[in-house]
Amino acid sequence: MFYKAIGLLLRSARKSAGLSQEEVAQRMGITNQNVSSWELGKSKIDMNQLLQLCSMYETDFIDILQRASGSVPKIARKEYTSGERELIELYRRADESDRLAVNLILQKYADPVEAAQESVG
Repeated sequence: MFYKAIGLLLRSARKSAGLSQEEVAQRMGITNQNVSSWELGKSKIDMNQLLQLCSMYETDFIDILQRASGSVPKIARKEYTSGERELIELYRRADESDRLAVNLILQKYADPVEAAQESVG
C-alpha cells in the first residue's frame, strides 16, 4: 500500500515537472520499466533513488514520505522532542550527499518495520 501511494505521488510530481518516464530513466541511468514499476507501486524504491527523484522533480522528500504514509507531520503536532526537531532542521539544511549518507544509515532500520507492516496488511 505504501509503495502504491508513493508511486501515485511520484507520477504526479514527474508530470508536474514536465518529464516523461523515458527522460527520468535516462537521467538516472535506469530503464523505463523501473520508473513505471515504481509509479505503479509494483516494486520498492530505494530511498536514495527516491531522494534523487524528489530532487529531479523539485519536490520535498519528507513531504512525499509523509503523504504516502498518510501521516500528519508530527513536527506540526509538536510531538517531537527539541532534540528531534533540531535533527530534522539539520537534515533539511544538509546538502544532498549528506542526506544520502543519513538515508543509507536509516534505511537499515526502516526495512524491518516495513516487513512487519507488510506482513500485517
